[in-house]
Amino acid sequence: MSKLFKDPVHGYIRVPDDLCRSFIDTLIFQRLRHIEQTSMRCLFPGARHDRFVHSLGVYHLGARAYSALLRNTEEAPVIEVLKDESLHNTFMIACLMHDCGHAPFSHTFEDYYNETPSGSHGRAFVLLKTLVGGHEDFVVAKEGGFKPAAHEAFSAAMLITHFRDALKGQWYPVLAARMITGCRHHLQASSELRLKVENTLISLLNNKVIDVDKLDYIIRDTWASGVKNTAVDMERLVDAFTLTVESDYVELALRSSALSVIQSVADARNYLYEWVYNHHTVHYYADRLKTALKELAETFAEEGKPYLFWDVFFSKEVFDGPVPLANNSVSIHLPTDGDVLALMKTRIASNPAYRELATHHADRFALWKTQAEFRQLFGGRTLLPNSSMDLIAREFGVAKSDMIYCKANAKLYFIKEHDIKVLMPNKKLASFKQLSGQETRQSEDSPKFFYLYLPKAFEGRVAEVNQLLFDEARSAG
Repeated sequence: MSKLFKDPVHGYIRVPDDLCRSFIDTLIFQRLRHIEQTSMRCLFPGARHDRFVHSLGVYHLGARAYSALLRNTEEAPVIEVLKDESLHNTFMIACLMHDCGHAPFSHTFEDYYNETPSGSHGRAFVLLKTLVGGHEDFVVAKEGGFKPAAHEAFSAAMLITHFRDALKGQWYPVLAARMITGCRHHLQASSELRLKVENTLISLLNNKVIDVDKLDYIIRDTWASGVKNTAVDMERLVDAFTLTVESDYVELALRSSALSVIQSVADARNYLYEWVYNHHTVHYYADRLKTALKELAETFAEEGKPYLFWDVFFSKEVFDGPVPLANNSVSIHLPTDGDVLALMKTRIASNPAYRELATHHADRFALWKTQAEFRQLFGGRTLLPNSSMDLIAREFGVAKSDMIYCKANAKLYFIKEHDIKVLMPNKKLASFKQLSGQETRQSEDSPKFFYLYLPKAFEGRVAEVNQLLFDEARSAG
């Protein structure tokens, strides 16, 4: 038996009853109905989608991709591993639960799981490492190697903490955590075949360019925003996944039937990052939301506990049960976007940033609105945010506290030599980069790119301000 969910992106999504009872019909998963998928609704008011429906979408694409692996893979020993029902269950549960611990307002607040004013640095990583003790390769690398996003580490930790006994014996919780965080086994050619197959499934959920998570948010965020993004033939792509053995390793690949689709995925992803997620309005209101949260947190400070709000709101304990805040007058449990906004409304007098959010009337404007405009204005010269703000404050009398700057790297990605393998009709693997004939390209992101926002009283002096910044950058070399 199964349950059907009607999704505007994928149509009907079918989930077995046992997964619904054990995972979907829980407080932790249902909470995702109230966690905004992106921060772009300030710009695209129709983008009212959430982490709940995204998680169902990833599950749906994961189910189709796994079926494609079984159908397309030709090596019998690999197929036998894939037919292991517990392995299949693990992958499907990881797809479904990969965002179960996302912070309110998703990526806007997710870093607070690791770094808050209280100094609790890396606590999501530490929690996950503690839960998977004994797995030496399941550690967070400071430089290079395995380093999951904060929400991935926290979601994996919540999955193990709260669901390890669900469907006990029918799946592997630690392996599911690997899939969520992208932590592959460290293998050699002589390693067990099963571990090699597990690595491909980890990559199928969490990879650099193409995985079922990215495929869902690319098509879903495009649909929700209404932008005219690059079209992606999702069905053709997902149905082309296969596994093949090369040099004693099992490789995740795409059949050659998907060649016409692969580049469109990278292009569609880059479009969203450059023109939607990286829009100056999106960055501005994300900054206002963070400022409003900090102002809210200050109202809950107690003697001897200046960071009480942070230590409660972004803790694992609020997933266990209600945690008291403000001398027991308020309790926090499974916090959502609505909980944040409700608390802000009760303290609106001491929260000017929230008033700006609530009215959606920006008090500041962006000096430049795109990275292209930034390049045109300054010709590739280095511009530093703090020194730029000091200069504007000195020459134009703008209080530095009235200015805002936001880091704005677009995180563009260009397919590299070994990122995507394609299985050709002659049964040979080839690099998509070689097949496409493209020259190697590096990301054009500038680590120095940022947005700078000034009070609206200075809108008529944009040319003067930018000329001042240009002259300073030129004189600095």
